Amino acid sequence: MIERPGYDQACAEAAAHAMASYDPSFAERAKNTEFWGLFDPDPCGAVIFEGNVIHVASLKPCGLAVRRIVRQALQHREILFAPIAEWNTPAIRLAVGLGFKLGIQSRGVNLYWRTP
Repeated sequence: MIERPGYDQACAEAAAHAMASYDPSFAERAKNTEFWGLFDPDPCGAVIFEGNVIHVASLKPCGLAVRRIVRQALQHREILFAPIAEWNTPAIRLAVGLGFKLGIQSRGVNLYWRTP
């Protein structure tokens, strides 16, 4: 898995399809974020940051690439938040494996957080 900074339309579309509920406007909205495309070797997803909130969506396992991106992001952020649906066990496992801690639970969403 390779990660590259900068918006990539194909990665954004792959990420939109990887989400539990497909959002056709995601690819357009992602243009206004800090965007990392995921490739294996073809576009397969994305990691985006909306301020201090991280979103990960990939059609393939991407833990090592996300780990590298999170480490880099925490060099210039004091905290990261990861909202994850409570039923999304693969995402929860990834977040916990990356050192995120459970903050609050509300309306079916767990909010995880991590500091450097």
